[in-house]
Amino acid sequence: MEFDRTAIRVRERGANETLDLALHVIVRWWWPLWKSFLVVVVPLAVANGLLMEWVFARVELDSLSTIELWGTVFRYGLNMALLVILEAPLASSLMVPRLGLLVFEPDAVRDRTRRTVPWRPLARLWSAQLLFRGVGIGVLLLVSAYMGVPDYYSPQEFVLLMLVTVVVFVRTARPYLPEVILLEKLARSASPGARTNLRERMRSLHRWAVGETTLRGMLLAAIVVCLSFAGLGLTLFVSDLLFLSGVVDPALMRWGWPLALWVAVFFATTVRFLNYLDLRVRSEGWEIELQLRAEAARLEQEVY
Repeated sequence: MEFDRTAIRVRERGANETLDLALHVIVRWWWPLWKSFLVVVVPLAVANGLLMEWVFARVELDSLSTIELWGTVFRYGLNMALLVILEAPLASSLMVPRLGLLVFEPDAVRDRTRRTVPWRPLARLWSAQLLFRGVGIGVLLLVSAYMGVPDYYSPQEFVLLMLVTVVVFVRTARPYLPEVILLEKLARSASPGARTNLRERMRSLHRWAVGETTLRGMLLAAIVVCLSFAGLGLTLFVSDLLFLSGVVDPALMRWGWPLALWVAVFFATTVRFLNYLDLRVRSEGWEIELQLRAEAARLEQEVY
């Protein structure tokens, strides 16, 4: 690894420059990033579709009025969006280490004999996320599917909404848990002063940049919302061209809305990774650290 010859120059950037850089990263490495992303997203999307089918299965769509149909579509769209928000860190679990390799070790990506997936940190991230999110999602939606829900907004859906609200507030203040676990490979150490203590690392990383991190998180959230609705509008336009059906109906919501949401998550993951790099540069002088590591590696090669 040549720390001073990264694919992306590690330096301090503003929020606007980070958003612009994210587009360049996606264009340059679109295939390896999408491949890493879809490996996780496809099973999640299929599971979400099966779990949310009760929204349309509980009513006879042909007998609904226009207002009732729009209410059912809105209910499906809202719950699907809540699920995607909860699952976003899981969806990026393979994409984040791939981004790290593309930036710092591009040769490792091309070398198929090298192991490029951090399995232990990956298992740690999935266990931490599923313990808090997956169990609650499964119980709530299975109860809704098999025991039935009323026509009005159900208590299960309200609990799901509250769960997402808590997750969003926590993630906005400290959004870089996947990057810390997958890239820094930290564990939950019992020693409070250990370098491998995950809680201490998260606290030290975000302690001096709460305002900056929160503002960037709010900006990214607004962009993701706009991008999601723009993606839905694009699928509506394509549906009108191909099938002459330019309305937001259950068929479009089953595939168009999840597709738009996952595309927005893909973009948000790239921006979050670049924001993580910027935060380390601002708070830890990471640019200088990388240059010192590179010089130390060259000196070590000269000695031996």
